[in-house]
Amino acid sequence: MPDIPVRLHMGPQEATALLDPIRLELIRLGARLERIIARAELTPDDIATLTAAREELSGAQAGISRLQTEASAR
Repeated sequence: MPDIPVRLHMGPQEATALLDPIRLELIRLGARLERIIARAELTPDDIATLTAAREELSGAQAGISRLQTEASAR
């Protein structure tokens, strides 16, 4: 997978700020999956797979939020 260019400030950074765009992208992807599940013509197996993917995204989002909370408490 190619490296994606990332713009970072030259000064000190905080993990909470750097993780926030990732958390927001997970929310956006989850909403996209919800729309697909609601609108697309899918087999029950496909619905189950996409629903499981949505749950994985929710878990990842919760994990990022937890890490942000922990980092901000330090």
